[in-house]
Amino acid sequence: MAVNSFNNFTELDAVNGVFQQEPRVFAHDAVAIQIGAINNSAPNHGLKVTNSGSSYQVNDVITLTTGAGATTAAKVKVLAIDSAGAITNYEMNVNSSNGQHESGAEYVVGDTLTQASASPANGSGFAATVSNIDIPHTSKRGACVYVGNGGGNLTVVMESGSEVTFKNVVSGQFLPILIKRLVSVSGTLADVLALY
Repeated sequence: MAVNSFNNFTELDAVNGVFQQEPRVFAHDAVAIQIGAINNSAPNHGLKVTNSGSSYQVNDVITLTTGAGATTAAKVKVLAIDSAGAITNYEMNVNSSNGQHESGAEYVVGDTLTQASASPANGSGFAATVSNIDIPHTSKRGACVYVGNGGGNLTVVMESGSEVTFKNVVSGQFLPILIKRLVSVSGTLADVLALY
């Protein structure tokens, strides 16, 4: 059998004998996809820190600016600091009411973010650049898609890295594709879920 470009599009781990990576008939989890949310599962939690700040305390929650076009601000929770209070480890904050990471919305890679307010009062100076807005846990394998409310087009980044637009997507449709990122939707299309 000839090797074609499909077989070489990316470096994927073999699935033989690795239960967690083997193709699944049924999903074990479904998560709402937020366009432009910072990917907490990526290295450095989807951010490249440019200034670790000072005088922070562990468990401080920092609200970040919204960047060029973001509509919802991300929040970072401080996990570790050095002796000067500079942040040495962090993650996207988890919302206590719904258990979801507060990763923001409508960010783009390259957005420069800083601390948006004087809260927490003790620390200041944290700054970072958005480095990853892929769907969480898709660094090696993409996620399938379910569309709750159709009536428009769905533009995605496939597991291969190519950007594709699926036109005239209808409500209640499962798309048998593996995607890394939801880029945009049009019309009345909404309620898009990633299936793992």
